[in-house]
Amino acid sequence: MLAYVGDELSGIARPQVIDGRHMYFITISANKTLPVTFVLEHDGDTVASTRPTMTYHANDHRGTLRNPFLLDFGQPQSATASFPADVQIYSAIGRRVGQLNGAISELQVRRYVENLRVPSGAYFAVLTSGNTTQTIKIIKR
Repeated sequence: MLAYVGDELSGIARPQVIDGRHMYFITISANKTLPVTFVLEHDGDTVASTRPTMTYHANDHRGTLRNPFLLDFGQPQSATASFPADVQIYSAIGRRVGQLNGAISELQVRRYVENLRVPSGAYFAVLTSGNTTQTIKIIKR
């Protein structure tokens, strides 16, 4: 995971598995008080990113093991509208675990992930249609 303060790369973290959950512990260092954006990458490609989540302040601490700071990677506006897309499914650590092609809705993607033979947890579906890319977060129970 990468953290950007404004447009400047200000922190890098690898996932750690704690009690079966993937967690990131990141130190962010910057000289400016600006919004922070988090990005998940795999092999140099952006898998998911947040909107500006917080504002960087020196010596600020967020989250604990028992009460982690949660990141919002956003959701698409319609779960049932279908559109032609290439969909890549990634685990929380950036490993591709599946893909779909064709006229696909968010609901179909969520059902596909639920039926994958992968552990419970957070997954990211990267939907690409033409020049537009959208990432949705899916929690597999």
